Amino acid sequence: MTVGPTLEVRRRPRTTLAAWTVVVALVVGLVFWFVTNPPALATSDEPVVTSAPAGQDIYLAVASGEPDRTLELSGVRVHVTADAPVEVEPLLCLGGAPRVTSDPRAFCDELVKPDGHALGGDDTVVLRVRGEYAGTVTVDRVRLGFREGLRWGDRAAGAPATIAVLGR
Repeated sequence: MTVGPTLEVRRRPRTTLAAWTVVVALVVGLVFWFVTNPPALATSDEPVVTSAPAGQDIYLAVASGEPDRTLELSGVRVHVTADAPVEVEPLLCLGGAPRVTSDPRAFCDELVKPDGHALGGDDTVVLRVRGEYAGTVTVDRVRLGFREGLRWGDRAAGAPATIAVLGR
């Protein structure tokens, strides 16, 4: 009796390649999702409300740093709606937290532009608002562009603000 060749099931290389491609795509997708989706930042629905005479700078604290997080800021976006022309500039108050003031240097160790600086637990994002004419200014929550360790994102932070610019 002659023994024939043994029956052997061979794996197809295409099936293995397809399976590994799916696994690698899933892992890359999960890593990308993790890196680009850091936890949300603290927000509040209670607006910061104040008034200031026309032609005077007023500083409003709109987003405070969180004690257990350090964010390397890459930008701060501000959306403003106003009845009259107004200047709004985001700044970073290092080592302080004024609520509303016309002199932030009394509350901040240093007042700097936020790009390239770290927002730590003792720091605050403030807005410098100056209107030359009477009107109402509404500012939405700021959006912070940041990096936190390996993670990076662009998230809403803090509270909205309403400022009444008073005529002289």
